[in-house]
Amino acid sequence: MCRSTRDIDLFFKSILSTKPYLRDPSLAPIPWTTESSFGFSPLRVGFMRHDGVVLPQPPMLRGLDTLRAKLEAAPGIDVVDFEGYKHDKGYDIIRELYWEDGGQRVRKVLLDGGEDAQPLTEWVLDPSHTSVHSAEEIFALRARRDAYRAEYAAAWHAANIDVLVCAPFGGTANPHETSKYWAYTAVYNLVDYPGVVFPTGLAADATLDAKTPRSQFLSESDEYNHSIYDAELYAGGPISLQLLVYRFDDSKLMGALKTIEAVLRS
Repeated sequence: MCRSTRDIDLFFKSILSTKPYLRDPSLAPIPWTTESSFGFSPLRVGFMRHDGVVLPQPPMLRGLDTLRAKLEAAPGIDVVDFEGYKHDKGYDIIRELYWEDGGQRVRKVLLDGGEDAQPLTEWVLDPSHTSVHSAEEIFALRARRDAYRAEYAAAWHAANIDVLVCAPFGGTANPHETSKYWAYTAVYNLVDYPGVVFPTGLAADATLDAKTPRSQFLSESDEYNHSIYDAELYAGGPISLQLLVYRFDDSKLMGALKTIEAVLRS
């Protein structure tokens, strides 16, 4: 976590200058060249207003709409809609991957420490996603993960985008024990796409971001995310957005972020 794009750049340059891939064979020797890697002409920005499962709360939507308007007005940038690929399916897979042991290790640590699980921890360890897996079931789960990665890659390349902008979460800053949907980041952990969350300079506003009544929802998670939103309670929360690139395009991510930040400041 860094305070600026410059700090992220410095951090990665410093770490990668030590050539960690020579000590850890699991690492890929990817060059870090943010100054020269931004060669898109034009930059094609995919824009995902929601992931088909949860519609972000009003402050986040205002942040997305504000950035999109600025990007569309900026020279050298093409903005296209991007539809997230089956995020409900990806979220199910990664939640199962989190707890292949059925959550036994977490419960043992809590027991050894004499601590009770907090309500959100109990929810995370819900048995519908936390069964104990046999070796054969683990292999099958990894096969599902790899198949989903291939499907998402096909959707990404079919859209012909360089980067993707979306929400990092369903809202700005939820009250404790209410954060029950994090697929906006979890799915990209699953497919292993580099991402960065950046500030827009905007904040939730009780007047601008009033709660809009809804009678139809994308999912149960969407209905829940809508139900917990309170414009007065959320007021003042900083609005940040997420920028993503395809796997291994880490340095391109920083190059694109510099351009988008410049547009935001304009």
